[in-house]
Order: sequence, then structure tokens, then C-alpha cells
Amino acid sequence: MTEMFAKSADFLSKGGPVMYFLLLCSVALFTVAIERLLFMGILAPGRRGLMQQVIGFLLEDQTEKALELCRLSRNVIAPVIEAGLVRKGKSKADLEDALRLAIAEERGHMERNLPIIGTIAVISPFVGLFGTVMGIIRAFHDIAEKKTAGPDVVARGVSEALVATAAGLFVAIAAVAIFNFFKARVKQTTLEMQLAAGDLVEQLATSPPKKQTQPASVMEESRSV
Repeated sequence: MTEMFAKSADFLSKGGPVMYFLLLCSVALFTVAIERLLFMGILAPGRRGLMQQVIGFLLEDQTEKALELCRLSRNVIAPVIEAGLVRKGKSKADLEDALRLAIAEERGHMERNLPIIGTIAVISPFVGLFGTVMGIIRAFHDIAEKKTAGPDVVARGVSEALVATAAGLFVAIAAVAIFNFFKARVKQTTLEMQLAAGDLVEQLATSPPKKQTQPASVMEESRSV
């Protein structure tokens, strides 16, 4: 274990000062990735099972049970369905507006911290490029100082440049892959929520008002006339 840490520290020192910034970026990257995995992992995927139970309660006119089911469920679509259930009896337009807002809110929760990953993916190659420039500057400085351009003189600067470039690309590639994975997951889950919202609107959309029967007294008066 001690030897591994020693090798890691030696590798960091070979890449120059930018390596410590890239190390910080990689720690932030994998911390956010693990946090997002844990967050999305507790959101049970799939809408059909929950929707079938909710529709079953609605057909039996047990809206409170359907609401309770949504509040206890960890399914990602549960808050969206709940937002529609609490507006049962409203017009179709009101239901659609409420569900659209609920979907936007849940999507915001899923996308939380993803900009950090995107930012790391964008800046890491430039940080590595900065390290490359610093390594080349060191190489030329050593040439000027030693007044010779032999391999022993320029090796340190060139090594620093190459290590910084490789580290920057490694962090950037990992960040892009992780970012695309989570964006695809968010897109798929958003589609699930939209389909669930459509099913709920179809079930809850208010039907045309029933014809009210006239009171008996009114009917008697009309007959007497």
C-alpha cells in the first residue's frame, strides 16, 4: 500500500503542478458520479406496475389509497402521479399543466450536479494542454540554462508535458462517458414520466357534467301550467 502511494505521488510530481488540479477534478467527478448512482438507484424504474395499481384504486373510487401508495413509493414517477391525483376533478388543461410542472421538477432533481461533470469534461483537456505548455517551457528553460539540447536536458520538461496531456485526456474521457450515461438515464426516465402522465390524464380527465334532474316541486308546477 505504501509503495502504491509512493508511485502515485511520483507520477503526480512528474506531471507538474496541473496534476494536482486534475486530481481534484477526478475526485469531484467520481464523488458526483457515485452520489448520482445512489440517487438514481433508489428510484425504482418502470411505470406499469405502479400505474396499474393507481388505476385500480381510481376505478374503485379510492383516490386516498392511490395517493398513499404514491407517497410511500420510491418509483420516480410517483411524485408526478401524486401531482395529478391531488387535482382530480380539474379540467384536462389544468391536469396537463400540473403534470408538466411536476415532470420538470423531477427532471431538475435528476439532473442535479450533472453540470459539475460536464464542466470537468470540458476543462480537463485544456488543463492538460496547459500542463503541456508548462512542460515545454521547462524544457526550453533547461536548454537555455545548460546551453545544450541533449536528451538528458529536455527529458524532464518533455516528460512533464506528456504526463499532463495524458492525465487531462484521461479525466476528460471518463467525464464525458459518465455525463452521457446519466443524460441518457435522465432522458429515458423523463419519457417514462411523460407516458405515465398521459395515462393519468386519460384516466382523470373530467367527463361532461351530467344532466341534473329537476326537483319534484318544479315538475309539478310545470304540469299544472
